[in-house]
Amino acid sequence: MTNTSTQAHHDHHGRLVLLVEDNKVNQLVAVGMLNRFGLSVDLAPNGRIGLEMSLAKPYDAIFMDCQMPELDGYEATAEIRRREINGRRTPIIAVTTHSMPGDRERCLAAGMDDYVSKPIDPDALAAAIARWLGVDAPVAPVGTDTSAQGLRPDADALIDPSRLEELCETDPKLREKLIDIFERESETLVADIGRAIEIGDCEAVERAAHSLKGSSGSMGAVRMARICGQLCRLARTGLLSEAAGLREELEQTLEPTRAELCGRAEATLSGAHHEAST
Repeated sequence: MTNTSTQAHHDHHGRLVLLVEDNKVNQLVAVGMLNRFGLSVDLAPNGRIGLEMSLAKPYDAIFMDCQMPELDGYEATAEIRRREINGRRTPIIAVTTHSMPGDRERCLAAGMDDYVSKPIDPDALAAAIARWLGVDAPVAPVGTDTSAQGLRPDADALIDPSRLEELCETDPKLREKLIDIFERESETLVADIGRAIEIGDCEAVERAAHSLKGSSGSMGAVRMARICGQLCRLARTGLLSEAAGLREELEQTLEPTRAELCGRAEATLSGAHHEAST
């Protein structure tokens, strides 16, 4: 069994939490945010490993994605609750892209205590930490412009550049790492979605679209996130006959999105070098 433990740079609260998340982009984003809020983080890449890790040591809280391979977040949570002993109940907070009616209620019914949507709003995460870890709500991480949280990009935009700027302002290397992972994973997930549509596998379409929606939202790839959300809804209702047009739109959007992300990253890096030399 492998896991990643990341020590916070400023461990204000001395708390250890478990993040259960299979998407590598979302792993980096969530671990970075939790670290900035003064938390140490162990990482489990799927629900089954998350269950094993939760039984091996006491965590102050568990942040749980809902849709994962091997064992999803609902099943993992139900099993954690079944095995809890001596009256101990570890707070489990859903961190998910699900946005269908009833999703929040399903999380709570499975035994989760709270719900934070992806892409993660630092203020919402701070509030959940305050509620369940019994600490004062920390301020938003350095580099996060909370005044922009409620603003929405143009409906036709490929990306919302403020998303990466907020995440990476204090860590320029994180931008490069996120873009590199997103480029590789998005191509694989788009191909997975296409194959699943061809064979009429609704579950596989929803699983891949859910994962890509989450990482796209984290990267600010708003058009891809919107398309994936529509594919998730179609797959959940079994209407894949209507998915061909969305598949084509997603495939046509992938390369321009990656190109714009890379272009903006290069412009930011060039600007930083210029500023450093003057």
